[in-house]
Amino acid sequence: MSKKIIFIGPSGAGKTTIRKMFFEGENSKKLLEYALEPTYGEESLILRIPGLNEDIGVFDLAGQENHRWLETNDNEIFLDSKVIIVVIDISTDFDLILEFVNKVIKIRNELTPNSKIYVLLHKIDLIAINTLNQIKLTSKNAFSDTKLLKIMFTSLKKKYLVKTFSDFLEIMKSCLLEEDSENALEFNVIDESLKIISLIKNELSLSKKSLIEKLNRPEKLVSYLLESLKKKNHITIQT
Repeated sequence: MSKKIIFIGPSGAGKTTIRKMFFEGENSKKLLEYALEPTYGEESLILRIPGLNEDIGVFDLAGQENHRWLETNDNEIFLDSKVIIVVIDISTDFDLILEFVNKVIKIRNELTPNSKIYVLLHKIDLIAINTLNQIKLTSKNAFSDTKLLKIMFTSLKKKYLVKTFSDFLEIMKSCLLEEDSENALEFNVIDESLKIISLIKNELSLSKKSLIEKLNRPEKLVSYLLESLKKKNHITIQT
């Protein structure tokens, strides 16, 4: 395969739900309503994303077997990975978060030093905003000197879904594509569309002029994106 993505995290953190939504197209509402069976061993799938001329292998490692993945010879599954996505419930004690992430960093540095690590502190809808802000500050300080690592704060609840989807696009765009490739343009269009949806969903109505000002994008681009979103029934346009 051309690219390899690893999902890892403690049991119950939500990594399989995220994987099923973003890579297998399952409905987020249904995924949240019904508990998924725990992953055993590792689940893998090969994807071909439209516009990319290469396969992507996605490996979801069982949370119940993290000792196996992180502290035995089975850690060889990390070899040649392009991206390592660590999903941890944000309500977990921060010392345990730090311990887990540091184990992943150690494996990355030993086996695949050019891999990028994205730590998704997940289920932010379950904590107070003041707590979230404190965790953001603590996380920034804890990993400020770690190369090729980024912390993201995510949730699949409706209020946060657009932001989480945008974060995931950033992972795909920055790690699986060359910045100047034609394929990157496709991800940029999706990202710009998400920004429009995010702005619209926070207001009852929004004029095109206001959108142009808020997005700081050319009128021609905004018009194109609006028409595209309208055709897909994501928005309605009143004249």
